[in-house]
Amino acid sequence: MRIRTAVFLALAFLLLVSSLNVTNKIISKASTSIKEAIVNGGFETGDLTGWTADYSEPNPPGANVAVVTTNPHSGMYCAYDVGNVGVKQTFPGIPVSSVQSIMFWGRTDLALGVAFIYSDGTFDSHVVGYSSSWAYFDVTSDLMAGKVLTGIGLWGWAGNTTLGNTYFDDVSIQYTPPPQQSSTSVSCTPNPASTGEPVNCIATISGSDPTGTVTWSASSTGNFSQSICTLTNGTCSTTYADTLTGSVTITASYSGDSNNTPSSDTTTLTVTSGGPIYYSANYTTVQATIDAAPSGATVIIAPGFYSESLILDKPLTIIGERDPPVFSGGTSAIYITLLSGASGSTVTGIEITNFAEGILVDNASNCRIYGNIMSSIGSSGIVLDGNSATGNAVFDNVFQDTPTPINLTGSAGGNTIYGNIITSQTSVTLNIGANENVVYGNSMSGSQIVLNLTNSNGNIFYHNNFLATSQLTILTSGNNTWSNGYPSGGNYWSNYVGADVKSGANQDQSGSDGIGDTPYIIDGNNTDHYPLMKPWTAKSGHCVAVISVVTAKTVIGQGFGCNVTVTVADEGEYNESFSVAAYANTIGIGTQQVSGLNSSCQMVLNFAWSTTGLTYGKYTISAYAQPVAGQTDMSGIDFTLGTVTVTIPGDINGDFHVSLADLVLLANAYGSHPNQAKWNPNADINGNGIVDLSDLVLLANHYGQTVS
Repeated sequence: MRIRTAVFLALAFLLLVSSLNVTNKIISKASTSIKEAIVNGGFETGDLTGWTADYSEPNPPGANVAVVTTNPHSGMYCAYDVGNVGVKQTFPGIPVSSVQSIMFWGRTDLALGVAFIYSDGTFDSHVVGYSSSWAYFDVTSDLMAGKVLTGIGLWGWAGNTTLGNTYFDDVSIQYTPPPQQSSTSVSCTPNPASTGEPVNCIATISGSDPTGTVTWSASSTGNFSQSICTLTNGTCSTTYADTLTGSVTITASYSGDSNNTPSSDTTTLTVTSGGPIYYSANYTTVQATIDAAPSGATVIIAPGFYSESLILDKPLTIIGERDPPVFSGGTSAIYITLLSGASGSTVTGIEITNFAEGILVDNASNCRIYGNIMSSIGSSGIVLDGNSATGNAVFDNVFQDTPTPINLTGSAGGNTIYGNIITSQTSVTLNIGANENVVYGNSMSGSQIVLNLTNSNGNIFYHNNFLATSQLTILTSGNNTWSNGYPSGGNYWSNYVGADVKSGANQDQSGSDGIGDTPYIIDGNNTDHYPLMKPWTAKSGHCVAVISVVTAKTVIGQGFGCNVTVTVADEGEYNESFSVAAYANTIGIGTQQVSGLNSSCQMVLNFAWSTTGLTYGKYTISAYAQPVAGQTDMSGIDFTLGTVTVTIPGDINGDFHVSLADLVLLANAYGSHPNQAKWNPNADINGNGIVDLSDLVLLANHYGQTVS
């Protein structure tokens, strides 16, 4: 049956070719996006403008080089040399990966040579051939990968005794200019702004006539009037409003275009409670500032050193201005106490040292305590105490040499503790003595670590690093959850000794997955079923990445489309919104916005790549995830797949020639669909999901055509 099918296809193909009157055709790669590096490549100035005579080889008497009118390949002039001499031209560096072609015409009595000059000083010479009449030479494949080309030399080889005659003409180096480095600047006004007040944010992009889009993101939960805006004359704007008080990082992420690289910038917006702003610099003490401020006001503490303790009995936003103000107190004092009347307050941007306790939340609810530094605290860094101490968020704080950095007493339930960094040279205790709290993404290191969960139930722990250098002790008498499920995983335990050779929800599939094959058993009621083999790596708390790029085809007919599948991941501790751009070389395929991707989750994005208007050639497919505010690990923000060939429709094997070899490939896949054994996606020329007669017609239309 397969033989009959092949014979039928061959006969049908011959009929198609004859009826379409197909003739061989040379197709040019010319494109306005490709630049020429050589000046005066045809020597039509009548002299060596742009060139220098190169006498670096040993030369016999009479060796020389000139521009002559003797039988040029084209135009009126060509270069002529006698002996081991030639011409050389240098130019600003061009990455070899950007070079599209290096070609020239030559004729000689003996041999033609070419030399490549690289930015690192390498001088790479090649004898490329002989022809007594004008011949075309393409020496692109002789380039050294990974280098930067800064010049080229052309010469005739004649030995040391014979004077050979050599002619050069129509020298060309075509390249795709790499995109220029763009820069983004962002500003928001008014700043400070009150809750709910629209803030106008403007992004200005500098570069080479930048076009494209700007994606906006914020470190808080506010809303933009448009999360993506289109550049006009290098700028675009949006408005932002937030219902939460505190410092918000606004990020403007430029997508880049064929002439400009992506870039981003951030600015810090201070969101107040809608009431007035009180500055500590205008008062004798910080407490006096707090006392003067009405409920809902914002108190901004100027940089400096303070020794006073503070008490809040009304909802305020306390913000340390710029360089954090430092509060250093006596060993018996508490730096700040939030009483029940202070529910809804925010404390951020403060450095606290040498107090007995750092921050006491005494029956206050819905407070946000973040971005603070606490060191050498006598007992507890942050204490949540009382039946009403619920709904509080303690995050992104740094604790150093504090015996009990975070202390939740028996009645303080329903709070969230995340993204905190805890270090100690001695013993350190995390005390969660309350119920139904969520503790995730914290890193805790010390010689001895104690997790005290006595009489607590319903707490959830995941993505925490417990790094004890000598002893790790867990005290628990309740029932708590110790992972975020599979594949997100549980916690890293420094004393876990299990192996990782299996994967899957039941750890019974072949292949490691970064999760231990056996659970970490705490006691009869508490087990981490998915212990992590390595410490959780989202150290900054914010991290997005591109983890794979897949194309439906490796060879595409010009003018047809191809699906590019990009998988992105939120590898950090917070839900993130960010933009993802896909590229073919430096040409944008498209940009998509990812909104609210959950921590440890992935999302698959499909980009429709149209090759209409692209030049023939090989295109490197890549994807780029715009880093989010606070991200420090940039290792995974881009992913490069490899090359996809854009060629003549019908050129299935990607050799830039439609020939019998392509017909054989189509015949072998004829009638197939995806997931079938003989399916060849490249043979589905028109991309309709089946290799059929319509693909055969396309191949016949272009049979015999070649890309020059």
